[in-house]
Amino acid sequence: MITLTMNPALDLTLHLAGPAKTGALNRSVSSSVTHGGKGTNFSLALLSAGVPSAAVALLGGAAGERFRAMHEERGLKITAVPISAETRTNVKVIDGDGVCTEYNQTVTVTESELDDVIAVLDALVATGEHKIMHMAGSLPAGAPKSFYRTLCERYGDRVACIVDADGEALKAAVAAKIPPVLLKPNKAELEGLVGRPLTNESVVEAAREVRAATGGRASVIVTLGENGAVFVGANGGGTVRVSAVKVPVVRGFTAAGDTFLATFVARVLRDNGGEGAVVPARGLQVRGDAGASAAMRAAARAAAEKVALEGSEIPANISLDI
Repeated sequence: MITLTMNPALDLTLHLAGPAKTGALNRSVSSSVTHGGKGTNFSLALLSAGVPSAAVALLGGAAGERFRAMHEERGLKITAVPISAETRTNVKVIDGDGVCTEYNQTVTVTESELDDVIAVLDALVATGEHKIMHMAGSLPAGAPKSFYRTLCERYGDRVACIVDADGEALKAAVAAKIPPVLLKPNKAELEGLVGRPLTNESVVEAAREVRAATGGRASVIVTLGENGAVFVGANGGGTVRVSAVKVPVVRGFTAAGDTFLATFVARVLRDNGGEGAVVPARGLQVRGDAGASAAMRAAARAAAEKVALEGSEIPANISLDI
């Protein structure tokens, strides 16, 4: 399996004792640096579930080297596509009242660096060892919003494409001539895709609309936070709703959706004989409602384990059993 992280970042979190003061000096009482990247989070969760992957990320400068080192410490080797810009450092300021303010850096990539991404992916796909490509997260400045669509159309006849994105990047992927086989928006992202507000009940019909827009090819998972998640199967498949697993203390939502999706995919692969059994034209074959339910329940439990951990830390030894 190939995972692609186009816009990784280091996340610097500053904790203040009192309220943040605009235009004044604010001193933190504690701070931490974690890694942020949906594709690499997905790879880490797969690794925890015993599924290997080839992680590809655009990395530049000292921040990029630190990002790579942090993952290698966790056992994940990243194939870096070098960029001239420094990898982003995003800042989160959490004041004494628990109010979080975020400042996200913008990184610009060049056309030749995008060509380098394609070259790396071409080489990985050409080996024939990978039957799935997961592409997720925001796109850096300089990358067209249609980039994930381009990848789906370039590789979709050889690998099953999974897209976890938002906004124009997600809309473009849904409209691809060879659309993804699995989409994972959260509720807000699904609302943006269908252009209307949704309730936890109406997300099912909206997910079916998105499935129809892909010609029925894509399964759709919609994560709903504390309200669980919904699965709508490809090609007229069934619908499964799963409740969120309660945790005593929530410490970090970052990477919860990535953990959910990775666990779901890992369980489906296990049930169907592994990645080698994937036929891109048929997508990820979920064994009916029972198979979808089992995968969704395993995913919900893993996501609960994740939100009980700080920052972007991924649970160790994710179990696929239920």
